[in-house]
Amino acid sequence: MKIRHSTSPPSWASSLSLFLFGALLLLLPLQSTLAHTSPQSTPISHTTTHNNQQGTTTDINKLDPTAKTNNNKSTIDIVIGIDGGTESIRACCFDAHTGKIIGKSHAVPYETTHPQAGWAEQHPEDWYDNLCAAVRGALSTLNNDDDDAGSSGGSLEYDVKALCCDTTCCSVVALSSTYTPLRPCLLWMDARSASQAAKIMTIAHSHAEKSSPQQSILEAFPELRVNSAGEGPISAEWLLPKAMWIKEHEPNVWEDAHIICEYQDYVNYKLTGKMVASSCNAAVRWHHDGWEVLQNNNEDGGDDGDEHRGRPMKLYKALGMEDLAEKLPRRTLAMGDVVGGLTEEAACDLGLPVGTKVVQGGPDAFVGMIGLGTIHPHQICLITGSSHLHCLITPSATSAPGTWGAYRGAPLPHLNLAEGGQSSTGSLVRWVRDLVSKDGGDGGEKVSYGVLDEEASGVAPGCDGLVALETWQGSRTPHTDPLARGALVGLTLSHTRAHIFRAILESVCYGTRSCLDALEAAAAAAAAEQHGTDGGAGSKSNEVVIAGGATRSDLWLQLHADITGRTFLLNENTDGPLLGCAILASVGAGIHDSVDDAVENMVRRERRIEPRADVTKVYDRLYEEVYLKVRPGVKGVFHALAEVRGGALSGGEEREVKESCSKQEKSRLPKRCGKWGMTCLGSLRGGSTEVDDSQQQQPNVASSAPIIISPSLLASDWSDMKGEIQKCLDAGVPHLHIDVFDGVFLDSPNALTFGPQMIDSIRKRFIDVAELTLDIHLCVHRPERYAEAMAEAGATRIIFQWEAMGGNGDDNGEDGSDALSAAIAFAKTITSLGMKCGVSINPETSVTSIYPLLDTGLVDLVDVLAVEPGFGGQEFNPLAIEKIVMLRRYREEVLRNSRDGAGMEEDVKILVDGGIHRGTSSLVRSAGADILVAGTALFRHPLGLEVAVKELL
Repeated sequence: MKIRHSTSPPSWASSLSLFLFGALLLLLPLQSTLAHTSPQSTPISHTTTHNNQQGTTTDINKLDPTAKTNNNKSTIDIVIGIDGGTESIRACCFDAHTGKIIGKSHAVPYETTHPQAGWAEQHPEDWYDNLCAAVRGALSTLNNDDDDAGSSGGSLEYDVKALCCDTTCCSVVALSSTYTPLRPCLLWMDARSASQAAKIMTIAHSHAEKSSPQQSILEAFPELRVNSAGEGPISAEWLLPKAMWIKEHEPNVWEDAHIICEYQDYVNYKLTGKMVASSCNAAVRWHHDGWEVLQNNNEDGGDDGDEHRGRPMKLYKALGMEDLAEKLPRRTLAMGDVVGGLTEEAACDLGLPVGTKVVQGGPDAFVGMIGLGTIHPHQICLITGSSHLHCLITPSATSAPGTWGAYRGAPLPHLNLAEGGQSSTGSLVRWVRDLVSKDGGDGGEKVSYGVLDEEASGVAPGCDGLVALETWQGSRTPHTDPLARGALVGLTLSHTRAHIFRAILESVCYGTRSCLDALEAAAAAAAAEQHGTDGGAGSKSNEVVIAGGATRSDLWLQLHADITGRTFLLNENTDGPLLGCAILASVGAGIHDSVDDAVENMVRRERRIEPRADVTKVYDRLYEEVYLKVRPGVKGVFHALAEVRGGALSGGEEREVKESCSKQEKSRLPKRCGKWGMTCLGSLRGGSTEVDDSQQQQPNVASSAPIIISPSLLASDWSDMKGEIQKCLDAGVPHLHIDVFDGVFLDSPNALTFGPQMIDSIRKRFIDVAELTLDIHLCVHRPERYAEAMAEAGATRIIFQWEAMGGNGDDNGEDGSDALSAAIAFAKTITSLGMKCGVSINPETSVTSIYPLLDTGLVDLVDVLAVEPGFGGQEFNPLAIEKIVMLRRYREEVLRNSRDGAGMEEDVKILVDGGIHRGTSSLVRSAGADILVAGTALFRHPLGLEVAVKELL
């Protein structure tokens, strides 16, 4: 008998079809089988099919499963791995014995909202709904094999033994007594609790100093050893500061919260009806002892009757958070333990039999360690992406400065884990690629990484005297410093983009070596504590298992090996989180006796990258004599820059700087003076605002003219465009902003929006509304093609992208000249058609690059993008504030004089687009913006658009 699974989520409460499905399940044999025909053994190429409603199905290499034969039918034991990531949740079926992938993975995205800058939230209900859709999607791909096997006369039955889920860590949920979410979750990346994180360390130090006799912080609060051996800081991502934030800022939610838990705990509860915590989550992000908390699973607590065994109760008391212990899940299970069986409701939602085992998972990165096979002391895995995460299994839980951990009982109860991290690695390489790319006349295609790798391969180690510091976004470990920034040291006119690109690749590897060295020092200390030696033989980790984006570059892989002096290993399956879930599920199902046994059978090494001794010798010298000296050498400079940008100058100093800069501004080149923009920015961010009388009397058009709120139709309900626009008119905001994306300039099939036909329909429908303004933001390839059509459709203004003209953020050189010529020609075309003309600049583009265009008088508006165009859910980029200040100054000191001389009355308007909400609107208004483009904050406000407009003003 065959049971086919639909990828559509069921409506179990009222659907008659599901009633019949449940009745059918009762007629099945007791053994839970999913019958399908035999798949072909030929590997399938990697392809992706997009489905906006059901998610994305990714075709992964099919591998021959090992099957059991019974009455001419082959039965394959399978387990389902589920990876709950930041942007989506994925599910995939695996052979429970071998770890080979069966069918295809299936991903379903969910929405992340950012109510304020630095905040990030998701709805827990979405996690469960999308988990169900992902599992059904993965199961449905098994049906694709039926036709293939039918021709051979055989059939396959898939016996689902268990499922296991990993999730993002520190995505904190508050649940009522009925286990209903009281508010959206505080996602792992949510940084609103930064002050609470700092408060924890301050209070801990204060209590230690006041103790009698006086104690060190680790003597007073040993649980803080995981935060760089008590030196801190504590990340705002962790559970404790987030719980403190809820208690302090949402007391009603805190009072009503019966349970404070994580993503992991919530979805397991929805699947099984059992509320339990993962010991790995508790160990690595809750300040718990991952081994001790496992002893608390009796009704009355541990063996000694202490129901809070392993929890930091003394720290909770010092912080006034004793009640948190009562709200956390009572029981804790290790990864690989069985949480329970699927409830009837969950079984129906997933399309699986009631009672199917649900096995405990944990944080995605650390489940990924299991999937990569790094489960023995001195093994290291390196997970690469936008950042680098380094994970080391240590012989004991000894901690050291420059590392996080070691966490006792993580990732598994008998292990200890230390970690390190680099903030900007893959993101830095992408930034450099974008920076050095040029428009080759084919629409601005970015240069490929393959080309850059090939060019960089021709550069000798050390890049002819050029070294980089990779800390563009701050430093995590071994030197925790959020104010750290990047640097290129030793630049000469002989250096090329190949030198710069290789220097960046090398710098990331230098940083990785530094992190690994610190982790090994911690491991050596742990070994010394355990064995009473100086670390013992074998404490050095000579092999690193690597996964993620860096594995796609042979050059970068080899550089990792050469610079660190270690062998790097690649696995056959590099998707550590999904395979890790499959491994844990197979252990929980009893297929394998232990995680060690499962790893032995399900993880396979595929490739080794060995360091080249002669090259490593060169890099050893560069690392010791150059790289390690750059970081301390520039630290003071970075911190000084942060103070200037943050407004740390005194009132007198600020006046002196402004007076000095005022003289330079009159020379027509405000960009030559960097200080005034920073000090102005400082005053807006809380710095000194004292200025002399002459400065107070300077005219400021921005302060006298009313602020215009411009609704972005991109965020409106497209199925009721007429109604959405009417809401705008009723709220008194007729100045509409319409983004036009063609899927080419922004290379994405989702970047397709409105065309001239829609503009024409809007204009005709509201033809009697004289004040209706239609600003058309063209983010398209060859924008000149749209000018005439938009004019005929009734557009008021066309705003084009400076970058589409070939502008790369630099107003010098041939590229800048070409961009200016193209922009002037297009601006003349727009104005000749009776429309107004505006120009838009991306966040990374210098505002000074468009000054020559503004000088022509053809442009009456500048659109300052505070987010990258075309993608939602981004945070407001504070650099937009500085650009507004610079534009306002240039308008007042240069443009106004030239326009007055030419008899022109209208000033250039400053428009800010992206990330505008109640928290950021006051900043941009104070900086001098004239027009605020807002989308989500207006159309999705719970109290309606009219209230939202008032909040922005």
